[in-house]
Amino acid sequence: MKKMSALVMALLVVLALSACAMMSQFAPSASPAPTQTLEDILTPVPEETPTGDATQEPNQPAPQGLGNLPGNLNNGGLILEGEDGTVYVALRNGLYAVRDGKATQLNQDCAHELNLWNGRLYYVAQEYHDTEWDYRELLSESVVSVLADGSDRQVLAEKRPVRRDNFYNAEQELLETSTWYCGYEDLIVADGAIYYIANNANAGSMDVRSSVNGKEGKVSWESDKSIYRMDLDGTHVEEIVANIGAAEPHMCIDGGKIYYSTSYENCFYSYPFVTFRSCNLDGTQDAALLGADYNPNFACGYTSDKGAMTELVSGLLVADGKLYVSATDSEGDLPCSRLMRVDGDGYYEMQEELYYVYTLAREDGSMVWFSAPGQIEWEEDDDGVILMEYFKDAALCFGKPDAEAARAKTLLSFDRLNRWEDEFSWFRIALFDDNLYALTDKALYRIDVTDAEQAVVWTLPEGAKPND
Repeated sequence: MKKMSALVMALLVVLALSACAMMSQFAPSASPAPTQTLEDILTPVPEETPTGDATQEPNQPAPQGLGNLPGNLNNGGLILEGEDGTVYVALRNGLYAVRDGKATQLNQDCAHELNLWNGRLYYVAQEYHDTEWDYRELLSESVVSVLADGSDRQVLAEKRPVRRDNFYNAEQELLETSTWYCGYEDLIVADGAIYYIANNANAGSMDVRSSVNGKEGKVSWESDKSIYRMDLDGTHVEEIVANIGAAEPHMCIDGGKIYYSTSYENCFYSYPFVTFRSCNLDGTQDAALLGADYNPNFACGYTSDKGAMTELVSGLLVADGKLYVSATDSEGDLPCSRLMRVDGDGYYEMQEELYYVYTLAREDGSMVWFSAPGQIEWEEDDDGVILMEYFKDAALCFGKPDAEAARAKTLLSFDRLNRWEDEFSWFRIALFDDNLYALTDKALYRIDVTDAEQAVVWTLPEGAKPND
């Protein structure tokens, strides 16, 4: 299997996000005009902080004291359902509030990782640059909070640059330096505080060894990353867990615990070295979830100072007390990922996921995932040039992605899904109790996971696109 670097894979994915045609089973009406005031669609701000206990009303976006669910945040956190039924949607041209088919633009922030806590929205505000190749380059990120009506905008954390500093030594065929400046990663509000991953300016290096060809190499970085916590007003910033990776570490919070992956680049191979760990919300009782030498990819033959397991981790979530991992494949031919589970002393594949539509989970352990067992097919011209890549028999499923997957309920089905031309060639999902939301570049849909009933919540304004 041909492997490519995570950076090249990301560029291929972004260039492919150009869905156009509407799916025939949906027929959304023309976009309603945005309301002039927020009073028509928003209810008053709640006076008390959600507690996340068993007395909460259904469809709250903060079960177990969270501002949004980890699975929703893994899918970009572009959709958020409020206690009063208002749905917040992040588009490239701003943040919107939608209620009863009517929409109001709250501001022009390019928002990511939406959280709602005690009547305020918390999110990562991103700054992009449009390149000449029709590719949006992410330049910087900051942490912002606004009231649910869009007023009282506050910048809680300074603007941080987003970039990669890599040097590949072609003569020696190894990556000598690699640092990812991530801005604010995996931001989540939990129990009245804000948690996130950010660079910490700690330089370091790692020795890598290959048992396949006997090569030895060293990769260094200018800045590691840590897990941080700060108060809701941006004060009292505290480092919870130090030095979890110069590459792409991830975290999630569930049941009062932080679950996270460490990540350091392999100088010989495009998959970084990773470990999986958990700790309390204050960083205490930090423990590994797998043995230090555990390596399901032993055939690759790599070991390092940071472990032996290599994987491209895109996000984490917890269901039924187990840690699930969205693990990316960098084959270069299409966006693809796998749903993995850290269980006891092993790391197991559960389902294939496609188009970076990552699995969502409910408290009862049931999940929503995207599957295309038909695999990829191609249309070519007489010269062998690929005209279209597509999947057959793709579906968005609800159930449990294990031995019971065959009995899962189908929420959306696609006889054929083109990679570039269909509306659902790219979409994001979010789950709040029974309400599953699907956001495309055409509309926001609501699907009831109990009966698969579908409805158009909002037709996007002309020319608007989700913030990808």
